Amino acid sequence: MNKQDMTDQIVQMSRGAGKREVTQLQARFVLTTFGQLAVDALRAGEEVQCFGIGKLVAKHAKARKGRNPRTGAITTIKARTVIRLILLRRLRKGIEAVQTP
Repeated sequence: MNKQDMTDQIVQMSRGAGKREVTQLQARFVLTTFGQLAVDALRAGEEVQCFGIGKLVAKHAKARKGRNPRTGAITTIKARTVIRLILLRRLRKGIEAVQTP
């Protein structure tokens, strides 16, 4: 699901049953603002709670050795900051239930 799909879903879900309708522009603004707030918080070393989904956490990954799969040459992968999404238990279990045959 991309940004446009999310925007369309927000607009669609806001229609009906006495709800205040959300425009495409408003939905896009909320998604863009959330993304920027998340980036700013992660850069500041904070966790970002995504209610109903989980939380985003910035972690430091140490430099390590890796192998180029094409040539087999050993190379060093630089240290970097990685972003992890830690899913809520109920969401993780729901996904696992769908994937289990």
